[in-house]
Amino acid sequence: MTTASPPLFFPAGSMLGVIRAPAYDPFGDGPRVIHHYIGPCDMPYNEMRSMRETRETRARAFIDIRAPTGSDVLKSDWISLPSGLLVRVISEPNTPRNPFTGWAPFIHFMAEEVG
Repeated sequence: MTTASPPLFFPAGSMLGVIRAPAYDPFGDGPRVIHHYIGPCDMPYNEMRSMRETRETRARAFIDIRAPTGSDVLKSDWISLPSGLLVRVISEPNTPRNPFTGWAPFIHFMAEEVG
């Protein structure tokens, strides 16, 4: 019998602020305040797609984010990066598991920066 390994921990990772959908006023405005923090998170790379490649009118950057197992993130959330930039979560957070041991080292989701 093997014991489960603890989840991965990124000691040099970033703490990210999770912004939940605010309550909107009659004009469709609402405050964007940080609901809670997750982390430390790993963001290994950015993938920038140019406007020419995607035939869109704006540049888009996709950020691959890995957070500790059990982090509270929803597809409808926005994330505040340490630089102060707000990005939108565009994928359902998934938890990869080792098929033999069931170990779940982190949750994974994608975020999109719209510029």
